[in-house]
Amino acid sequence: MLDDNDDRQLVSRLKVGDKKAFEEIFRKYREKIYYFAIRYYNSAEDAENVVQDVFIKLWDERNGVKEEHSLNNYIYTIAKNHLFNIQRKKINEKAYRNYIVDHMVQIPNLENELIFADLKAGIDKIIAELPAQRRKVFVMSNFEGFSNKELASLLNLSVRTIEVHKSLALQTLRKALKKIST
Repeated sequence: MLDDNDDRQLVSRLKVGDKKAFEEIFRKYREKIYYFAIRYYNSAEDAENVVQDVFIKLWDERNGVKEEHSLNNYIYTIAKNHLFNIQRKKINEKAYRNYIVDHMVQIPNLENELIFADLKAGIDKIIAELPAQRRKVFVMSNFEGFSNKELASLLNLSVRTIEVHKSLALQTLRKALKKIST
């Protein structure tokens, strides 16, 4: 009961801005709050930060502290709420980071898309300018997946002729792409 009376007097003095009362409260509750916070953190530095934040909040809200309520409970409530807020913030930050990472992977890079579109248009133009038979062999081989043997049979050409057409088409593409890239 004596402790409650002491706390009531300290709260009355705190409410009028008495810094000595605040220092007494700090000395009385600092260690208790530190050990309360260290249970949630394995870091002494983090626990110290919680202690400081709790007492800063107590000073800032000193006018709202009621003498008839338990100062001990009031300070622990501030500490508990502060720890919950820190935990909620960590969870939200982690969720936000995961959300950003997931969406950054899904969001196409506009610059890369433009480069790809230009490159594809250039390749399509080069393919369109190939001689008709070479273009047909190249498209059927590379885009439609026909083997050299299947192409030879379908187009009534020898396998060697198919290979030559493909080779010449690739040479043409390489030369044209070198010009584009330089």
